[in-house]
Amino acid sequence: MPPITFKISLLLSAPGTLSVAMDIDTSSVDDGEEITQLFLTFLNTYSSGSFDVDRAKYGDLPSRDYVEQLSDMCDRSGTTLYVDFRHLVR
Repeated sequence: MPPITFKISLLLSAPGTLSVAMDIDTSSVDDGEEITQLFLTFLNTYSSGSFDVDRAKYGDLPSRDYVEQLSDMCDRSGTTLYVDFRHLVR
């Protein structure tokens, strides 16, 4: 199987709101598009913090761990995203 390469981008979707996007060629992988979408959803939504409905009403949402890590990675011109695979099975 040929290696899969991809490019991850951070997008400013609203003032102060970052989201993750990926450009990947999934043609060589069965169900590659679905896997890519599931992983993007995980990156964009995973938070180790707790969600408090009352605080969320005022825009105080828990941080999204991987979006923050990607933002920091871009700031320092890094190239490695560290994913704790235990987070994927929650």
